[in-house]
Amino acid sequence: MQLSQADILTGYPDGTFRPEQPIERDEYAAVIRQAFNAEPVRSISEASTFEDVPEGYWANTAIKDAYEAGFMGTPEADEFEPQTEISRADAIVALVEGIGPDRLLAAAPAETAPAQRTRRQATHQLMFPIAATTIMQLFAPPPQAAPPAAQANGSNPDAGAEVPLDLSKYYADADQIPE
Repeated sequence: MQLSQADILTGYPDGTFRPEQPIERDEYAAVIRQAFNAEPVRSISEASTFEDVPEGYWANTAIKDAYEAGFMGTPEADEFEPQTEISRADAIVALVEGIGPDRLLAAAPAETAPAQRTRRQATHQLMFPIAATTIMQLFAPPPQAAPPAAQANGSNPDAGAEVPLDLSKYYADADQIPE
């Protein structure tokens, strides 16, 4: 409801919302365009530059803006695949790439100049907290306990070494998460 009131999610022309329907890449580009006022990081003349986006297509402006702002890339060279379903993982990656992982995962020091602190500016102040909270919850499972050997003798020989996170402890479908 909040995203609809902020004109970020508008539903379909027939007045439906379709909450169980998968979202396609063109629809996600439209949401990104409504949610963020992002400076371009690359340029294309128009969305129909992609072989599979026809001239006059309803999402041309959204696709162009989401692509130019760095939120969405191309699955294949010269193709956007506008009517392909976007996975939850790909949607999260698009947000991280567009907003910037530094802004999502760490607070910038107060002495950093504003231009350095903010890579993307949310058009609607509501969108950034929702996106950041969602992403952080998805990628920040509860802290793991120290290994039993370290607990027994009070030391951890691997202290300081980065230990890969075993996502299978948190998600039943962890084997389906792309690298």
